[in-house]
Amino acid sequence: MLFDGLMRFDLNGELKHAIAYDVQISQDEKTYDFFLRPATWSDGEEITAYDFEHAWKRSITPKTLAHGAQNFYFIKNAEAIIKGELPIETAGITAIDAKHLKVELQYPAPYFLEYTACSVFYPVPKHLDLSLIHI
Repeated sequence: MLFDGLMRFDLNGELKHAIAYDVQISQDEKTYDFFLRPATWSDGEEITAYDFEHAWKRSITPKTLAHGAQNFYFIKNAEAIIKGELPIETAGITAIDAKHLKVELQYPAPYFLEYTACSVFYPVPKHLDLSLIHI
């Protein structure tokens, strides 16, 4: 695999930090704040929270709907966005700045961190996305 996610599983199957060096979870377990470590793409550009935000929103945008988009249903408004009922701006996915990604869930999902280790939740280099549809 060429990419890495916010979290990853080690050789023993234990969940570990990957690009996120820290995650803070709200008391109601519906808001996750990920803080990213320094990391770069193969072209030397910095991997940022904007790359995660872009990739995840692209995955749930009806025009660019990704295989596996249903895996995002627990994120705030994702299911309604996928169905075309709400605009992408209402998704609970926000890059606060280059190193801080905030994710709001529709409901508490204790398995959410494990999902962020799956490839469907990996970032895409926003600066290289040459598609005609930009988020």
